[in-house]
Amino acid sequence: MVMVIRRVFVYDPNHVNPYGVELASTISAATGWDVVLYCSSDRRALAPRGVKVVPALAGRATPKLRKILRRVLSPVRLSIRAGKSDLVLVWTSDVWDACVFAVRAKLGFRTFFIQHNPRSIRPRKGLGGVAERLLLRVARVCVHTPELAARVDGAVLPIAVVPHPAYEVTVGEVGGHQGDVPMSARPRVALLGSLRNDKGLSSLPAIASASGGGWNCIVIGPDRISGMMANALRALDVTVVHPFDAEPADPQVITELASCSVMLAPYTAVTESGSVILAHTVGVPVLALESPAFEQSLSPASRADTPEQLGAVLREFLDDPWPTYVQSPGERQQAAVAGWRRILVGH
Repeated sequence: MVMVIRRVFVYDPNHVNPYGVELASTISAATGWDVVLYCSSDRRALAPRGVKVVPALAGRATPKLRKILRRVLSPVRLSIRAGKSDLVLVWTSDVWDACVFAVRAKLGFRTFFIQHNPRSIRPRKGLGGVAERLLLRVARVCVHTPELAARVDGAVLPIAVVPHPAYEVTVGEVGGHQGDVPMSARPRVALLGSLRNDKGLSSLPAIASASGGGWNCIVIGPDRISGMMANALRALDVTVVHPFDAEPADPQVITELASCSVMLAPYTAVTESGSVILAHTVGVPVLALESPAFEQSLSPASRADTPEQLGAVLREFLDDPWPTYVQSPGERQQAAVAGWRRILVGH
């Protein structure tokens, strides 16, 4: 009798977010099968047992000619190598990889597409949006919450709901242990990730004013708050700190985040925030604007309807902190493992 080795291939061209390695780890735990992760960043040091990392995709630092070749050839090579195995698409880079994987799905090979941001909430413009709409018609769409499932437009096959995994692999032993900050130091309040408009940057002055100031705003990511905004916050007794001059590596993000007292998430178009889940896994509390995305993860006392109310909540939290999460990272991870077992194995 010949033993058949089952495999799952994961395609993750996003060089910033470590979601792909977390998903690969979750699928490995859920199925017991071998998992092969195709990614643009070399995360082999993170890969747990059962996950093989292949950093063959085009990344930001890839030389131009090699980047073009990888963008063209890598999706084709992956489709051929995957054969009849399951393929999970974490993100898409462009119309080309979407077309390649759409053809694969149309030929009857199981292909799963994770829709992080339905276009009814945060539309993807240009050819990237065309790519997503193409996959919605032929792949099995997966989302992280029932709320998102109701907002997906264009899916043909039944939509699968599976929780977003915790960032246990990325965080490692740092989880649950905050860094050493002198008791006399000003509270460190984190802003994590890119500073897009929907991340609520414009609401910072209102939050600072309502909080009464007296804290440092730690910007953890490659973006910088403008001098004009920093000066406005300084006048409200909030000091902006940029710890990094360039895009930080994952360990740097974890270390900086772990040294903070709390993280702010004044997001206006949130679906399921990886930044909040990362803070959750590290053990850093989060205060956020009200959103259906946070109803199952953050306590009501940790959410506010307006930036002014969020500032008042921050002031109360800094005076007398409370647990902000309604589940542990372990519970979140168990739910993610069970969800992927149900989707891939059937039980």
